[in-house]
Amino acid sequence: MIELFRSVFEEEMFSDVHYVDENPAEVRSISIHKKDGKLHTDETISTFNLSSLDEENPEYELLHNFFVKLNFQWHPEIVKIKRGLIARFFGIDVTTKIVQLLLDCDWVIVTPDVLDEIKKNDNFKPEDPCSKLGVVGTIYGTQIYLIPELILNTHGCENTIYTGYRNSITPVVHRKEMEYLFTFKNDPRIKKIYLK
Repeated sequence: MIELFRSVFEEEMFSDVHYVDENPAEVRSISIHKKDGKLHTDETISTFNLSSLDEENPEYELLHNFFVKLNFQWHPEIVKIKRGLIARFFGIDVTTKIVQLLLDCDWVIVTPDVLDEIKKNDNFKPEDPCSKLGVVGTIYGTQIYLIPELILNTHGCENTIYTGYRNSITPVVHRKEMEYLFTFKNDPRIKKIYLK
């Protein structure tokens, strides 16, 4: 299952990926913080019930369930972008406006039409993806991921941007069995944006 997960997602998208050997899975986390000049250690144990993957098309199911969670995790934000001659006359640049939406996050997942606009910015640095949902480039330190065509065809996305942080989603993946879970952090900075 580890190889399958890594063929679909790049681990650098997440701050933590928990690989486990049992279901339900127990994950132990230790956090260290300073209080009143002294170091304190807090330990938490979380239990997760993993979902089984359909063995017929596991790559698609992993991606599909990931995007279903993304779609229903947050309320979409609609951003109107003026295009055309009048917008250009007043100095409104579509590419600049889109790039400004991406600057405060670690990663963004975009549709091909949005990626085409981002590529027009001189600071975009292309990369070759190493997985189905892989990094296609960076801009000002933000990693850009492209929604796979398989998901575009089944989910019907256009002019869409998902923004997030490395610690906003934590996958829990069984080492041997075809079982997994995505845990999402409830963070108002994480967004789904439709461009109009």
